[in-house]
Amino acid sequence: MRVLSGVAGVASVANVVVIVALFVACPAYADTVTQFGDGPFGSVESALLVPLGLDDPSFETTATTFAVPGSSGTTNLTFTFRLDLGSFLFTFGYYPLSAVSADPVTDKVTYAMQAISAGTVIFDDRLVDPVTVSSPFPLPAGTNLGFFLIPNDTVANFLADPQSYYDPPANTDGNKRAPLFSVSNANPGELDQLLSFAGNGITLFTWEDLTRIPGGDTDNSFTDLAFTVDAELGPGSGSCGNGVVDPGETCDDGNTVQGCRTDKPQKPVDACNNDCTRPMCKDPSRIYFGAGHDRIRVHGRITPPAESATFDPAAAPFALRLSSVAGDVFAATLEPATMAGGGSNRRFIYRDPAAIADGGIAFVELRQRDPSSWAVTVVAYGDLHAATTRMTAHVLVGGEEWTAPATWTETSQGWTATH
Repeated sequence: MRVLSGVAGVASVANVVVIVALFVACPAYADTVTQFGDGPFGSVESALLVPLGLDDPSFETTATTFAVPGSSGTTNLTFTFRLDLGSFLFTFGYYPLSAVSADPVTDKVTYAMQAISAGTVIFDDRLVDPVTVSSPFPLPAGTNLGFFLIPNDTVANFLADPQSYYDPPANTDGNKRAPLFSVSNANPGELDQLLSFAGNGITLFTWEDLTRIPGGDTDNSFTDLAFTVDAELGPGSGSCGNGVVDPGETCDDGNTVQGCRTDKPQKPVDACNNDCTRPMCKDPSRIYFGAGHDRIRVHGRITPPAESATFDPAAAPFALRLSSVAGDVFAATLEPATMAGGGSNRRFIYRDPAAIADGGIAFVELRQRDPSSWAVTVVAYGDLHAATTRMTAHVLVGGEEWTAPATWTETSQGWTATH
């Protein structure tokens, strides 16, 4: 996999939209290109690797995603523009992997729409030449991000008619070009379009902005757009999707299947989400604005792994989070041994009426519905005015985490998750 966190560029005529998405959960990639194994490419070595002190095979990484550093709170990431030898103008940004549920191979259009809709623009070369260094971007620690680029066009144009960027004669000279991603399987032909290197406190990404499929007119220079992120990818970073449960991951099944079943929405399609957390299904979460604290109610179905040694609601800590790409909208934690068990340990309850006035978690119920799944209901109070249209609900019990990424709709009383 390739771990990224910043920019993408384009090369030809008009405008280019490069959006960066940082994420961490993909399958084995159909194509992986490296400077030291398949190159050398263009002036990557002389223009980038030598000046940055990265001219050694030990610095090259084949990761496709970038996990925001840190174990809690917010981490500021700064992006530095390094090189643009392509003739396209560009816009780039990032998006969280949790915002994407479509399969990048079989449903590229939906995958691209979900990623770009959730993207945050960092540099927009269509408006001004990129500044050398971006302003800091605050991101929740541990968020998995990925990158994409729309050659020779804008985000707005792509979202208005995404199918036209994939239908012939798209992706040939003088025509629309599909977005290019750090995730190779999301690209035309499932081909790698990016080189990345980590060391000396930074991560370098350098793009080939013309698709490498036959007829795509690529020159394989991989110097069409290059940028660095002020964080170094250490061993194991970006490992989500490799089929091994690494530190910081709840699960890792090595595929890009996720979501909940349409025929039985309380049941997951797959036991592991693309951000290496477990899915929480049938989650009709709601936010209600109040005169004092706002109220959030999260209700869903979770499936603990059969081999889990940490799912013990009576003894383990419990946490509820609601996050957006900008950070935590709400977060609260209960200490271990807070919930009371009953019904032969098939039901666990917590109540704190004082939270209505003081803020925090007011009610938790975990009830076993069948041998493999539990219904969870959480009611909490706090300031939820940072709510936005794309948020993820997180439920954590001990070392296990379940998430429900959703599209949220604002109402006269608050917000409702519509999925």
